[in-house]
Amino acid sequence: MTRGNNDAIFHSDDEGNDNEDMEIENTDFPKASSSTGEIHENESDCPPKKTKPLLKKSVTNILKKWFLDNIEHPYPSKDTKEELRKLTGLSKNQLQNWFTNTRKVFSHLLFLFTKVAQYVEISLPSQEKARTGCA
Repeated sequence: MTRGNNDAIFHSDDEGNDNEDMEIENTDFPKASSSTGEIHENESDCPPKKTKPLLKKSVTNILKKWFLDNIEHPYPSKDTKEELRKLTGLSKNQLQNWFTNTRKVFSHLLFLFTKVAQYVEISLPSQEKARTGCA
């Protein structure tokens, strides 16, 4: 066992070779800020991580209503986007990202629902035979 920089403890292999297959048990390396690249000695010196701001409930309710009312074709026209931007106070980019993300989530949920429906549909005939006693 040897000590490297920053008091990291390295374990050597059974033959005593320190340079092959070393495992680091403990490291006390300074933390780097991802946004600025600055190095901080401890975590309390690090700036807080940026969190994604959530949209207000009233805003998402307006967007969800439009989305569900237009579920067959959930792609708003330029005029509709402009109207939704005025109603919600969102930027063009925020509105576009919301629709893109919502369509992805909806598409995934629809895929899962289809799979469940296929499973239930496959299972129903055997269950029907068991209920009616027909073979």
